[in-house]
Amino acid sequence: MIRNYIVGVCEAYLRFYAVAAENEEEAKDLVNDRVPQVTDLDFCEYSHEMNRETWSVEENTGKPDAAH
Repeated sequence: MIRNYIVGVCEAYLRFYAVAAENEEEAKDLVNDRVPQVTDLDFCEYSHEMNRETWSVEENTGKPDAAH
């Protein structure tokens, strides 16, 4: 019997922030601490799909898929 499933695929994104710092390590530290000088640029970029072991799967017991 064919059943319907919902699969949650974990994906990684890069989120971009702007900050003034003396060097790259300080910039990372300031963003990590989300200090007030950090500006969230509200921009994300797809990076990659996580390993299948991180995905979730559950049976969809709602309305069946019309395609099947």
